[in-house]
Amino acid sequence: MFKQKYYFISFLLILLNFSTAQASLESDSNIIFNWAELQFPQYFSPAGQQTQQPDGWYYRFYPVSNTYIATNNNNQVYILGDVFGAAPIMVGSVSDFVTFINGSSRILNKGNGNCVAAVLTPVGTVMVRENLPVEPIDLSVNLASIPDDILAQLDTEQQALLMAEMAEVNASLEANQLDQIETPTWRNTETVLESSFTRYKSEINGVSESQIGGNTIKGSSHHIGTAYFEILNGISYVIKSKLTGEDTLNVAPKHSSSDLEWTYSPYYFGGPAYEWCEKQSWYSAVVKMHQTGSQIIDGVNSNADISFDTGGGTFIVEAVNETLTVPAGTFNTARLRSTSDYNVQSDSYSITWVGLEHGVEIKSENYTDGKLTSGSHLTSLSL
Repeated sequence: MFKQKYYFISFLLILLNFSTAQASLESDSNIIFNWAELQFPQYFSPAGQQTQQPDGWYYRFYPVSNTYIATNNNNQVYILGDVFGAAPIMVGSVSDFVTFINGSSRILNKGNGNCVAAVLTPVGTVMVRENLPVEPIDLSVNLASIPDDILAQLDTEQQALLMAEMAEVNASLEANQLDQIETPTWRNTETVLESSFTRYKSEINGVSESQIGGNTIKGSSHHIGTAYFEILNGISYVIKSKLTGEDTLNVAPKHSSSDLEWTYSPYYFGGPAYEWCEKQSWYSAVVKMHQTGSQIIDGVNSNADISFDTGGGTFIVEAVNETLTVPAGTFNTARLRSTSDYNVQSDSYSITWVGLEHGVEIKSENYTDGKLTSGSHLTSLSL
């Protein structure tokens, strides 16, 4: 099975004509060896074997699995031993493998061994969250807009509707000569309806209020969301997600309803399913997200059938068993830091604390240029 996987990957990479990696052979070899150990421990164990360097080659030998993985100056990758057979098998080029590895979802680091079991949030759990106070938004860089790649996928009617709404919002902001918008206050109440390692469903009711140009804008929402997962080799992959519900505002657009479904191709890499370990990290690559369903905005039915790319990002479990106090109480948590490929600022990141007893998100903070731009904390928890 392993050999078949590598023949397929090798063939695919050659067809796609990936560019040649620029790093040295030694560095590239260690990237490949480390990746193979993490992704296929049943074939390359124990991990962390010393890289040997005979003339023109780099290789590692794994005494438990009795296997070798090697590279050479001809830009080739070989495997041999036990399950692979006594004859060396060339499975691809060094440069193709490095490019594939650097662009693929994968575990980056298994952590330092200080691990905790992942837990499921019990059905019936009710969580109330409120926004964290942050500094006002600078409108000079936050005027409402629609990304070009999303706009290009909409039909003429959808484009006209969204552009009109954005124009109305921006005209109102400019007419009032606003320099800042105070961050909206909001409260969401989430009730868990289903909870397993392969499916999570909850009902969320929210209220919000904000001040723009001396006007008070109030909103409310009611949604039911469902996420579907598949567990493969201890990794959780997001297969599909659904959202139904409605939103209301006291200004246009005053009412919208949605019945949407998203599928992911390939499945989105969600990270380790059953445990989190301190210093553990993984990379979730960009995947294609296809949206189907319908949206009705102020009585206008909009076909919501579009496709776009998800964001990719790196996730690190910075700490486990960290004590955190919020309005809902004091909790034992795991702290997770994430950075998105879409963030051009080097110091843009998010931090999330997850309760280790019931799997509940306790707090989240989002930073840009070192400034807290949004976040929430748990104000009430009923189990």
